[in-house]
Amino acid sequence: MVLFVTELTNGIDSLEFIEQWGCDPYFRYNQGLLTWDVRQQLGDEIRELMEE
Repeated sequence: MVLFVTELTNGIDSLEFIEQWGCDPYFRYNQGLLTWDVRQQLGDEIRELMEE
């Protein structure tokens, strides 16, 4: 899945199509692959658990 999403992001034609028409599965998987966001989310979850 990582390779598929990466190829869609790097392809000019596919990226233009996705920007114009949208694609919920692409956005969902792309978001999940963004390391920074995942790291931030995990940090938030750890802080919540420590507060309990």
